[in-house]
Amino acid sequence: MYLCIKLTDLCVSPAGSICLDHRCPRLEALEEFESQRVVLALYKALGSGDVGNVQRLVASDLEWWFHGPRSKQNMMLLLTGETTCESYRLKPVYARAMGNKVFVEGQADTGKETVDDAHYWVHVWTVKGGKLTHLREYINTAVTVMKRTRNNCSTVWQSTLWMAIHQKNSLPSLVLAI
Repeated sequence: MYLCIKLTDLCVSPAGSICLDHRCPRLEALEEFESQRVVLALYKALGSGDVGNVQRLVASDLEWWFHGPRSKQNMMLLLTGETTCESYRLKPVYARAMGNKVFVEGQADTGKETVDDAHYWVHVWTVKGGKLTHLREYINTAVTVMKRTRNNCSTVWQSTLWMAIHQKNSLPSLVLAI
């Protein structure tokens, strides 16, 4: 029996040892790249109305968690086909992958111009096996992601787009620990 490994999957430490486990920085970077690629492909498919590609990318048992006004549950309406990309356009502005999690922030283009109608969102996706398996959706909410280690807690990502949209209005804030 032979084990085949692509050279790009190998990490060599400064001491010269070869790393093949999940903590290998190069493997983590590949996982993050692939996770972000899957998520961005979903937004592209949603924007073009490519239902087949949406179905290929989203797990049939997607777990969805929502924080915001019920009237703004537009991602679920898009994913279930209850609304179309003509009536609700997602405009992703920023994406950051950390392992199999991808944090995306953006705004909705509903054709309304006022700040009161502004719709800012953060989506936190989990990618497993090339499929989107979990979505946490935050509407008009400032999100901070913290990584907890044995001795401390540090901020690894913070949404910022909401400040440009809601310049003088404050928003509810959440801290997510990963």
